[in-house]
Amino acid sequence: MVSGISSSLAGMNSAFDSIGVRADNLANINTESFKSLIPTTNSGPNGQPKLTVKKDTSPGPITNIRGGKPIEGSNTDLTAEMVGLTADTAKAKFNAKVIQTQNEMTGTIINIKA
Repeated sequence: MVSGISSSLAGMNSAFDSIGVRADNLANINTESFKSLIPTTNSGPNGQPKLTVKKDTSPGPITNIRGGKPIEGSNTDLTAEMVGLTADTAKAKFNAKVIQTQNEMTGTIINIKA
């Protein structure tokens, strides 16, 4: 049962870290030439979730011209970030529910044995 809690905690940490990356992307959506980060959850050691982050090098839209030079905007995709935030929030909630259920089951077993 400890490994189940450990896996759920790793899943929650991965989800919270991904939420942080997406929040940073959204906070910089109006920053000139900002390159967003792409969080991806993969299987880490012992099959537990592990977050990897990669920089999106695609160009942002040309938002302005200053001194005869085009100014590149942020390449952050608002829709993708909002969908990702929703999914990451659900992942964190699901893992929290798994931990809660495991704790309740442990309490029930202890009460039965007592």
